[in-house]
Amino acid sequence: MMNDAAGDVVIAGGLATAGPGGSVSVSSGGSADRSSGFLLMESTDSGISGVSGDILVRTGKATAGTSGDINVRSGASTNGKGGGILLAVGSGDTGDGGDIVLVGGTSTANSKRGGGIIISGGIGASPNTVNGGDG
Repeated sequence: MMNDAAGDVVIAGGLATAGPGGSVSVSSGGSADRSSGFLLMESTDSGISGVSGDILVRTGKATAGTSGDINVRSGASTNGKGGGILLAVGSGDTGDGGDIVLVGGTSTANSKRGGGIIISGGIGASPNTVNGGDG
């Protein structure tokens, strides 16, 4: 039995000594008349004796200021419904299902608070309070 490993692909922005480092952008194609292209980021299924790969999205550590934010946003619509965001975890057939864990940031500075978790519903224009309107 061979024990080989497939090659990795690394895409990285340039390293600077004095100015800002280079950016990396990945975008799907646009269209003047039809839908924009689909963008997929995934780890694929494992083989019969492995586990699927993790996906890590993170910003780097800042040494003089604020570290970068992570934004996950869907687009607005001009003539339709805005896009949704689904956050779902996997199920297990012989083990537990996955967890969703939200943790606010920790502060070690004197007189500063830890980060909060804020969940807000959208504001609707319906005249009925049951539909998200102001009634």
